Amino acid sequence: SNNPVIPGVAQSSLWGMGKVISIEHPELNCVRIDLDPQQTIETQAEELFQEVWSEDKEDQVAWRGDERYVARLVASPHQQAISQQPDATTQKPLCLREDATYLITGGMGGLDLLVARWMVDKGVKHLVLLGGHSPDDVTSQKITELEMAGASVVVEQAYVSDLESMTRVLHKIEQSNIPLAGVIHSVGMLSDGVLQNYNLSSFEEVIPSQVEGAWHLHQLTQNQPLDFFVLFSSAASWLGSQGQGNNATIGGFFDGLAQYRRTMGLPGLSIHWGPIAQVREVAEQSLDVEASEQKIGVMSSTQVLESLELLMSGSDKEVGVLPIEWSKWQERVSQWPLLADWQQISQTTSEISKSEFLLKLKATAPDERRLLLVAHVRRQFALVLGINDPESISLETGFFDLGMDSLTSVELRNKLQTSLDCSLPSSLAFDYPNIQSLTDYLEETIILLSDNTGTESETPKEILDKDSLELESSGNRFSEINQLSEDEIDVAVDEAIGQLDQLLQ
Repeated sequence: SNNPVIPGVAQSSLWGMGKVISIEHPELNCVRIDLDPQQTIETQAEELFQEVWSEDKEDQVAWRGDERYVARLVASPHQQAISQQPDATTQKPLCLREDATYLITGGMGGLDLLVARWMVDKGVKHLVLLGGHSPDDVTSQKITELEMAGASVVVEQAYVSDLESMTRVLHKIEQSNIPLAGVIHSVGMLSDGVLQNYNLSSFEEVIPSQVEGAWHLHQLTQNQPLDFFVLFSSAASWLGSQGQGNNATIGGFFDGLAQYRRTMGLPGLSIHWGPIAQVREVAEQSLDVEASEQKIGVMSSTQVLESLELLMSGSDKEVGVLPIEWSKWQERVSQWPLLADWQQISQTTSEISKSEFLLKLKATAPDERRLLLVAHVRRQFALVLGINDPESISLETGFFDLGMDSLTSVELRNKLQTSLDCSLPSSLAFDYPNIQSLTDYLEETIILLSDNTGTESETPKEILDKDSLELESSGNRFSEINQLSEDEIDVAVDEAIGQLDQLLQ
């Protein structure tokens, strides 16, 4: 971007992307660290060094002075009110003014029009809807219905990322003598995919326009007395989801912008919506989470609007709104410190934990382990694709012939990686594209490795940890060598060559 976006807000985008990296490539151990910019370079380097060598599992850390902060997901005070109870009510009424203008961006999609209708029902008389294209017939009909309900609706065809166009839109609102009182900015449709399939253009086509658009709205309205400035993104950017790199990056930026505006004494609220019934763009952004993970439900339009009213009436800065079945999140909760407060809620689950499966595998007679491993791979594959009868999956039928795609291939790799407590290649399902070949590979790399390497009690992970210690020891030796003078290094090299010659003889 050519615009001077402040570092703290831009950094939030990196943290959003980091969540997706952690899910798609857990073997990279992606950790996000926010160093104190007020400290010296030496202090920052020392803090970074401590985090790199830290043995805890925190993956979101911030240093401020001598204090170390970590991220935790906590329940909103509105949780009961916006749960799926039919008698959910707001704590206090939200005041929307008849004598003010409200701007809604996002391409005039389903969520934009849902919010517009809600505002008109609340008494709003002046709306500006912003989109990059002229409204289609369905959208035009809905706009007509808003006008018939008593609202004046202005449709502005402009891209929010175009500063000149946005300046013109805001100038027209100012000239109307009906002051702008609130902004709701929605992401709209995004192009996404697994990170290993990304190239630079995959980011350049989406992220700069969304980031610049939100930043333009902030800059052009920061001197106006707004009642609210609300940013909409999806749950995928909040919790992270495979195949949602763009969403996560943009959602992270929205979070940072909302926080930044609050530090300036301005209104700012970032909301991460889960799948919404009959709202196309938000549903599609989060459907990958719902379909592949099967842990997040779908909200009704009524629940969305009740939640929106609650949040706009409160003091929250960043909130996720989605129905989660925590009992199906045990694996994620146990591994991700962000979700530590939800540990007890997610205790019950039908899936075999990694420790149980490895213990069962080692306790099984060697000539029966393959059958156990085949059954396990079948079950994990069935869970990923939603197949009710794992036994119906042929050993030779290709994964992709059964409906697997790049997203579900990553999920299968991650499930096997977790249950077998080892690191597996990201191309696993492509290199070994059926139950037969995948089991052959796992049997060779996991079972035989466990049998033939190290002590009998060592797991593949423990073996890898031992290798890491050996690398650390090598690093220490390198540090010692680095402190030698050039003459001492020459002598050491000559001695090493002499020892090598003796071995070769």
